[in-house]
Parts: sequence; structure tokens; C-alpha cells
Amino acid sequence: MAWLRIDDGLTEHRKLLDLPRNDRWTWMELLCYVARQNNGGHVPGGVITTMKHVTPRFLERCQTVGLLDTDDQDGRLVVHDWAIYNAGTVAERVAAYLTEHPEASGNEVLKAVGGTRKLVLTEVARQQKGGT
Repeated sequence: MAWLRIDDGLTEHRKLLDLPRNDRWTWMELLCYVARQNNGGHVPGGVITTMKHVTPRFLERCQTVGLLDTDDQDGRLVVHDWAIYNAGTVAERVAAYLTEHPEASGNEVLKAVGGTRKLVLTEVARQQKGGT
């Protein structure tokens, strides 16, 4: 069983609200599917043959509103900010957040990535000192 971390404000997020209502549930199904793949948030190429409502048009809409990005290294689709919220370890989530927000305070990182306060703040301090 895979776990998926989502914000409790997901249903009110502007990107999600930019999708047609029927696509919002498909987005949640896609997130669950991607979590089960355990591949860093990448959307598998065959997903359109696996999931009934995931179509090329749906994927295009998700890219347009900013829910999906194109991976710069391999061109595959990847869930936006997947590593910040769903990477396997706190260290990976902290690193991903600090890459996007290098000047963030420890408390900002904690709020974004979750985890225990002591562990996250220790990891932030370690990574900001160049001890990655």
C-alpha cells in the first residue's frame, strides 16, 4: 500500500479549481496511481490505457493549469512539486523544498514538508550548511 500526502486545502486550490469538476476526481485517482508506482511522481506513459478517464486531453489540461510538469531531464510528465510533499524521506522532502525556496526558514520548510519538528529542523540546518 502506498501513501499519498495531500494538503487539506486541495479541494479549494486554484489549480484544481481550474479543471472541470469531473476532472478533479480523475486528478485524485491519478495521484493515487502515481503514488503506487513509487517512481518519484512520474506519470507512467501507459497511464492512458490503464485509467479510463485519464486521456491525452486530461493530461494536457493538467499541464496547462500547472498540476503536471515536464521533467527537464527525460521529458516525462511529473506531478508538480511531488518531491516536496511525497518524497520517501524527510531529507529528500527538505532538499526538494530548499531547492525551490533556498532562503526558506526552518519553520517554513517544516510547514511545507511535514514530519517531526526536531527532525525537519535538524535536516534544514544540515542542508543549509552544505552538508547534503
